[in-house]
Amino acid sequence: MKNGYRPEHIVVTGWPKYDELFRSKHDSAETRERLGFSDADMVVVFLCQPSSTNEVYLSMIFSAVKGMPSAKLVIKTHPRMPDKSIFKKIAKRVGIDVRIESEGLYELLNACDVVITKSSMASTEAALADRPIIIFDPIDKTDMTSSLLVKKGIALGVYDESGLLPTIKSINSSKETLSRLKKGRAGFMDSVGFDGKATERVLGVIDSVSGQPVKKVLVFPNIATHLLVLKPLIDGLKRKGYDVMTLRYEIGYRNLMKKAMKGVEYMTLRSNDWHKKRDKSLFWKSMKMLFLKEKPDLIIVCDFTSSLMKPVLSDAKSMGISSIAIQWGNIDDWYDGGTAEMPVVDRIAVISEHDKKTLIEEFGKSGWMSQKREQWPISHSQSL
Repeated sequence: MKNGYRPEHIVVTGWPKYDELFRSKHDSAETRERLGFSDADMVVVFLCQPSSTNEVYLSMIFSAVKGMPSAKLVIKTHPRMPDKSIFKKIAKRVGIDVRIESEGLYELLNACDVVITKSSMASTEAALADRPIIIFDPIDKTDMTSSLLVKKGIALGVYDESGLLPTIKSINSSKETLSRLKKGRAGFMDSVGFDGKATERVLGVIDSVSGQPVKKVLVFPNIATHLLVLKPLIDGLKRKGYDVMTLRYEIGYRNLMKKAMKGVEYMTLRSNDWHKKRDKSLFWKSMKMLFLKEKPDLIIVCDFTSSLMKPVLSDAKSMGISSIAIQWGNIDDWYDGGTAEMPVVDRIAVISEHDKKTLIEEFGKSGWMSQKREQWPISHSQSL
């Protein structure tokens, strides 16, 4: 790009969240025994999102699995779903036994034969766990993460009820289908740098951000999902001897944030009630006071393109505080076409070369890349 922006400076690191999956070791036979399944059973794990609890939708899945005599259904619930009664209700109506699990995603992925989901980000983790995936979306067919997995040959897309059971059967019996999906997953693993070293790559660019040693780091996961992404990085920062502050700020899903914060020392933003007063200036003022008091050298965020965060990052930049943005999900969801006009971060760490390319192309469309950006340039580091 012209006018001073160099795309090669975006950092391709992989995703720290994937490091735990790379290192996780679970005994599949032990898990199956705990669930009450044998080696001969075809274990189907349904990754459920709050948006996929429609009774008609669930009945379609339950009925299809029931039509496969050797199949056993396990429902992995989302942390934002405390009420699990709907699953038992539909299972009774359909006449199928189901196991409902709220913990142990990686354990379940390691033990299952196929994963079904509609739009869960955990579908990418299923791909990295080398499990066949069915994206079943007969209702709206719009989720970007899921559609990309299908387009790239990583998952099978099913968009009507009649196609679900035959697709499950093909995974159980078709070597050609299994081989094709495995090839797609292998390509995906390579593209995201799935080697357990993403956290180390992010850590490797920190001291180069400001041109001077970084000692104090403020980590700002403004929603629980972001903390799940950043937790491995927080642990890595502590191992490296950085003084780490984690800011707790969350206006929804408090049970999930409490769970995600387990084992993390954090401070709470004093103006956590700004959203009730509908006054963002209270939030911005509290953040500026926090910067003045704590004097961090670096702030690490996920949500850097939002209208809420841009003034915060601008203040940080004006106060000499460097910043890194960590890609928190599918890049096509991350960019929404309207909020990314003036990102003010010193690094953008993305999952893959594909996401780097997409980020450059989409931000280019928004216009900010064609502007000269001397005051808040995005500086970068080398790719993998």
